[in-house]
Amino acid sequence: MIITNGTVFTDTCTFEKRDIELKGSTILDIKETSQSETQPAAFPNSDSFSNEVQLDATDCYVIPGLIDIHFHGCVGYDFCDGTIEAMEKIAAYELSSGTTSICPATMTLPVETLESICQTASQYVSSGASPLVGINLEGPFISEIKKGAQNKNYIIKPNIELLKQLQKDSSGLVKLVAIAPEEEGAIDLISALKSEFVFSIAHTNANYQIAMDAFHAGASHVTHLYNAMLPFTHREPG
Repeated sequence: MIITNGTVFTDTCTFEKRDIELKGSTILDIKETSQSETQPAAFPNSDSFSNEVQLDATDCYVIPGLIDIHFHGCVGYDFCDGTIEAMEKIAAYELSSGTTSICPATMTLPVETLESICQTASQYVSSGASPLVGINLEGPFISEIKKGAQNKNYIIKPNIELLKQLQKDSSGLVKLVAIAPEEEGAIDLISALKSEFVFSIAHTNANYQIAMDAFHAGASHVTHLYNAMLPFTHREPG
């Protein structure tokens, strides 16, 4: 396939008029757009332009597929509905908007509900090609003080065995794990499983030092910075 006349996001982080040659999902070459209205830029790998599928991207941007690592649902469906239908509808909408990889988030829910969601996600992905590449586990290892919209009745202390079980239920789909590092067992959990998950400081009442302890232990991400956590002040950076 050759995509012509598109405004392409380049490796110099600018938008330029370019023609793109692809084979399957692989970009073979990118050239400046031809001055000819009927002929795309010359690609040495193409035997004949007449044999190539051409897509005119005039007035369109051509960008890498977007990756959404934190959203809960769309078009009337929630990832926590825990059904194949919900995941299909969510994934289809995201694809239609240029998001080619999704890592939707759970909420703080009963353990058995989280297990069911993870199992359904595994079944959905195994059924065929899917943009669902992971699960963002937003809870239950969070602070009741900074729970935000999460249900306090289902908040539990960080638990290594539970996290391993959810990962087993999901067939390895749990990628991002929200955690309040001040909670009992949180730092130990991060240290023990940092090679298996991305731990994200979230819904936390941790101060600066505890947050730094979490980063040193292996946490490498923050969920909605300054939202549902201590504020930034002049004597305590939060």
